[in-house]
Amino acid sequence: MLNRAYAECGKHYGLIIDPAKAYMAAHKGKVERRVPVVREQFLSSYESKDIADANRQVKEWCASGYGMQIHGTIKRRPYEVFKEEEQMHLLNIPDEKFYIPLWKEAKVHRDHHIVFDNSYYSMPTRFVGKKVWCRGGFDTVQIFYDEELVKTHQRSYRAGTFKTDEGDYPPEKSKYLLRTLSFYQREAAIHGEHVCQLVTKIMEEHAYRNLRKVQGIFRLAGKYGTEAIDLTCKRCLFYDDYRMTTIKRILDKQMYNLPLPEEIAGPVNVNAGDGTSFVRPAEYFMHGEIQ
Repeated sequence: MLNRAYAECGKHYGLIIDPAKAYMAAHKGKVERRVPVVREQFLSSYESKDIADANRQVKEWCASGYGMQIHGTIKRRPYEVFKEEEQMHLLNIPDEKFYIPLWKEAKVHRDHHIVFDNSYYSMPTRFVGKKVWCRGGFDTVQIFYDEELVKTHQRSYRAGTFKTDEGDYPPEKSKYLLRTLSFYQREAAIHGEHVCQLVTKIMEEHAYRNLRKVQGIFRLAGKYGTEAIDLTCKRCLFYDDYRMTTIKRILDKQMYNLPLPEEIAGPVNVNAGDGTSFVRPAEYFMHGEIQ
């Protein structure tokens, strides 16, 4: 088995990759010997840090220095053999530059998305539950099933981004969405009123896409308990913040035990957006008679 990116590189440059047998280090000994030779005979006496000068000097060293020494096995000068017998067979370097791709195996989740490089890419319904191979190129993500290309998305370099093709969902999507919402509402109600409200709010935006977040909330309920998750969801609803990082932070630091501003100073509208609402009543800020 060859590393997928390495095999692709070999194909791009027209190379034949010839792996050594497992546990047979002697099969590649002469190839690896070149590394210490360069380190000991060239780099050990080279002091400049200029890359252009280093390239020039190492080329001279290969041609007139090390390359002209009699080789211990073939009893000939390697540089002369290269010029006379090998150079004419070299292939031209392809005009197109090779970008090293990122390959990763992923599973298509119930929300019809895979996770690749911290972003989400949709797949058709028939692949839900299956494992696929993803190839992240310079600007696209290609998804393969049984070595066949089945989906291509524009690549996202911002973590948490969804790349969703609405055509990947089943034709009767609305019926499935209603069924999904009612099912998860019943599951959420087990953990408390505020959990149900939060799950409803999350899934109303996009039920399929947000399944993963809802399932994560249920897992946190199993870890921290029903009371903790319900108080946490109450806090998230108050501040209108439904991010998983926020939910986890509140649970980890037990901030759900803290009273909400409305429980201290009475109901306030913290989301009025007009710049006139405060956690404390206006009288609190008056210190003396207004002139």
